[in-house]
Amino acid sequence: MARKIIHVEAKREMRKRIVRELQIMHGCHSDYIVTFYGAFLNANNDVIMCMEYMDVGSLDRVSRQFGPVRVDVLGKIAEATLGGLTYLYAKHHIMHRDIKPSNILVNSRGSIKLCDFGVSGELINSIADTFVGTSTYMAPERIQGEKYTVKSDVWSFGLSIMELAIGKFPFAASEQLSDAESAPAGILDLLQQIVHEPAPKLPKSDAFPPILEEMIEKCLFKNPDERPTPHELFERDAFVQAAKRTPVDLREWACGLMDRDNRKSHLAPQLSPATQELLRANDSPIFPTQTDGALQTPTSVGPRYGTEQGQAALAAQVDRLYIRDWGHK
Repeated sequence: MARKIIHVEAKREMRKRIVRELQIMHGCHSDYIVTFYGAFLNANNDVIMCMEYMDVGSLDRVSRQFGPVRVDVLGKIAEATLGGLTYLYAKHHIMHRDIKPSNILVNSRGSIKLCDFGVSGELINSIADTFVGTSTYMAPERIQGEKYTVKSDVWSFGLSIMELAIGKFPFAASEQLSDAESAPAGILDLLQQIVHEPAPKLPKSDAFPPILEEMIEKCLFKNPDERPTPHELFERDAFVQAAKRTPVDLREWACGLMDRDNRKSHLAPQLSPATQELLRANDSPIFPTQTDGALQTPTSVGPRYGTEQGQAALAAQVDRLYIRDWGHK
């Protein structure tokens, strides 16, 4: 079980109301939604949320550590995210309000699930005030103070999928945010760009099937009336339908991430530059292509290690370098 502690700047009665509102999550039962076990106030009057533990972590973390996500896996992420959004609105009339890679979680069984959806307006406001990153995924209409709809979630979904595809936040101004996250001018410039500049597009590349480009473009229309709903995307979008038809071993993918993460954390501090470079080479993204209405992984992975034989060669090289760096025989 995972516990999330949220510091809420509100009177105790308001905190109690937040906890009551969170109980709505008890009724959410979906393969695409993180299971909620309960919420309470601790001695410091913080809101404590107890939920299913997703041991791989968030897609934000996955992207930062391993770079762009494989397109066949990206299809499954799109399917799960849209499935979760569709379920929340159809069954509970809940809009998520905070779709971003850090709110899409993965576990070692290969399950992909949404967390932190908007059952409590007061809690959302508190989280938005606490985390600068939340506002950067907001749809233009929300930044301008207009009404929130399910199509605002679609903008955030499209932006998140694009970020996972290219391995960085799509708007160019975000490159300066790491040095200026706490500087209001940096955030305001980015929000102005989101509202007034053309929406970002996927780079032209054979790596991205046209149906992925088309889906993201539909999600990032500035006018919310032109965007599809999550349900429309889930049921009719070509990329999502291809993803549904494409078998992907998500358990193997998720466990592979954990294995690489453990190996890096165990070895990286004491490995030689040559060994670290070898490990980085294996992190090159895999980009499946569209084949016969499905998303197919080609036989090349990164520059040198695409085939099973290549992967075996990589493992052998790592073992040899491990022995050299650590002095094992």
